[in-house]
Amino acid sequence: FHAFSCQKFMFFQQNGVMMGTNSFSWPGSGWTIHTSRSKIYNNDSHSLQFRSHVVWKRELGLTRFSNQDLPEALWGANRLSLHHEESDTTLYFCALEALRAWALLDEKPIPHLSGEKPDDWDYTFTTTYAGSLRKGKETDLSIQPDGMSLYRSSADNLANGRVKLRQPLCKCVGGRTPCAGIANSIKKEKSILNGDYSLHLLPNDDNSSRQLYYPPPVEKWIPTDEAFDMEELLKTESSPLHYTQPVLFWVQNLDPQSYSSLTGHVLVAKSFTVASIRCFVRVNGVRVRVVDSRFIIRKDRCNEILRERSWKEGTWAEYAGTEAANWIDIGTDREQSNRAANRLRHKVPPVVEKLVLKNRTIQNQSSSVARPTTLWTKNIDGIRANSVKCNGVMIVGLQVDKIIAIDCQTGNVLWGEDLMGVLSLDIGFDNTLLIGDDRGGVHVLYPPCTDIGNQESNQYFSFSKKDGTRERGKFSTQVQSTSLWVEKVSWSENGRHFVAAAGKQIMIDGVRLNNEATVYAVEFLRNDQVAVALYGGLLLVNFVNGVLKVDKKLDIGSAAVLSCAVSLDANSIAIGCLDKRVRVFQRSKKGDDWTARDWVGFSGGVTALSWDSSNEYLAALGGSTLLVARRCITAGEIPVLCCLDVNKNDHNNEIKYESFVWSDTKRGNFLVLAAVHSGSARYLHLFDVNATNDTVLRKSYPIKSIPIEKGDEIVFTNDGNDIILWGKGKGAMVTKIKRVELLP
Repeated sequence: FHAFSCQKFMFFQQNGVMMGTNSFSWPGSGWTIHTSRSKIYNNDSHSLQFRSHVVWKRELGLTRFSNQDLPEALWGANRLSLHHEESDTTLYFCALEALRAWALLDEKPIPHLSGEKPDDWDYTFTTTYAGSLRKGKETDLSIQPDGMSLYRSSADNLANGRVKLRQPLCKCVGGRTPCAGIANSIKKEKSILNGDYSLHLLPNDDNSSRQLYYPPPVEKWIPTDEAFDMEELLKTESSPLHYTQPVLFWVQNLDPQSYSSLTGHVLVAKSFTVASIRCFVRVNGVRVRVVDSRFIIRKDRCNEILRERSWKEGTWAEYAGTEAANWIDIGTDREQSNRAANRLRHKVPPVVEKLVLKNRTIQNQSSSVARPTTLWTKNIDGIRANSVKCNGVMIVGLQVDKIIAIDCQTGNVLWGEDLMGVLSLDIGFDNTLLIGDDRGGVHVLYPPCTDIGNQESNQYFSFSKKDGTRERGKFSTQVQSTSLWVEKVSWSENGRHFVAAAGKQIMIDGVRLNNEATVYAVEFLRNDQVAVALYGGLLLVNFVNGVLKVDKKLDIGSAAVLSCAVSLDANSIAIGCLDKRVRVFQRSKKGDDWTARDWVGFSGGVTALSWDSSNEYLAALGGSTLLVARRCITAGEIPVLCCLDVNKNDHNNEIKYESFVWSDTKRGNFLVLAAVHSGSARYLHLFDVNATNDTVLRKSYPIKSIPIEKGDEIVFTNDGNDIILWGKGKGAMVTKIKRVELLP
């Protein structure tokens, strides 16, 4: 270990390879610069080392099917970071987040001169990665795979047709674990590397408030007209440079066809510090591009960061000259990229932004946990709610053989009636109930719902009858097969039409339509059109003059559908699949065609989807992943992850996401989520999806939290200000709490 001036070096060996870290404290500024260099990652396709291409490919979802790969020379542990002590903010650069940005960009491949058509993915690894910002010091945890990579890609159906069981690939009986020892060593290495996450739960004390500590969000980049004069700064600096370090993240050398690299650099002078990250791409004889993100920090304004993002691109002739051969030796990597930056034109106008850092003493760094204000609590003996709905006037809960309605304001029971085998429920705007049962029946009930079987206005429809005719006062008591279980029902927006689904059938206002596959979800697009999500596709069914007609079929490949959501303007449809992806269909401006894109990388099947009231954001829940993305997201734009980080090495603290709902306020979009963690502890968390860090992906942490009972069904009133918690089990409690308690 050597130390001199404000600069420190530390070198050590690991597996016989020399690695080093370097730090420098910029005098009088409060900024500390850290660089770390490590060995090239193992690119053996059979290697099971944690620091290997195999692990990173799995993290990024790269497949052999598409012949996707990583840069041949990858320094995954290299990093460059700048930490500001007063605001506890770190600006850092790493290979993992740059590759995530590359996957989100999904740039089309540049044809090369080899005579062979390149694979349909960007082999040049062009990335618009502009660095990462977060509160707290950046650690090795930030730059290694953590299972949180998601990306938006073209809608490719990797499998089609009916699912068939294949023959075993080996003759093993009962399975085998030839790599168990290696796998355990990987797990141990990863555990040591990652350490603890950032969530700390204080001891449970019902009489006091607690704190869940999360990193606070970072400040926002604001567009500015301020001149970005990096070259002028470097020319006018007369004193010797204090510190300069380059950091290489990857090189993809496919000469004689192409070459690309990603490099970071930092330079510290007496009165300023500049940092940059550059993606350089050269396809010999075809095109050259250079994507830059550059940063300036002035010593007289140490809490301000100025950033310029640019993309320059041009032909080979513009780069090398009109008479140049298809491959020429122009110089070193730095000389080649500088030549491109000086000669090529901007593909898009450069963007200059400013970020002003706040002192850490005025930041809210925790999510408060306190008992909420209870408006009323009722003990509904014997009611176990399988489904609960609320329209602001009444709350309706379904049991296997009973239905009950509660006044939303007082908690008093309005009515309760026996109804056998009820499975699904929806409430119309005039309080009309739509109920599906396990006997192929669809009930339309008009309040007050007493003496259901004999009330003149009530209607009953049947999937089990050949014509689905309406009958009054006659309900089937025979238990039917699961193909007649009515598990999906929905009203149209105007309340004049209903749709129900059972097995492979759908019913609209009593008229049935048989399909080729099981129906998983039904949603109205318009009052006369229904989206029907079934195995392998999405049907758009028109209902005109009592006739059902399939207008269009949209393919999703061989995948089971778990959820479906239609935007309020009916121009976007999101499908959540069992194979851990979301397919979003977007209607063209002409209205006849639909385009499709996929969100890939969820940790489980996507069980819940919802559009916000502004039609701007889509939220998707799959396993332990909750994604929020703009509907009209542009290529390379970074979505938001709602996070509840705990120590992932402790399985007792495993997070289990249950459900979520949008809750809009005048102060912006909020997302409320129910989650289980730390054993039996259960919380309702409030996220502000506009308050995030600036990483890839952006992370939003809870701003408020309240504890709730395990098993409670969560329902929101129509104004979004109150929450209904309906317990499950005998002697269930129904509680109304004030959601305003959650507001910051």
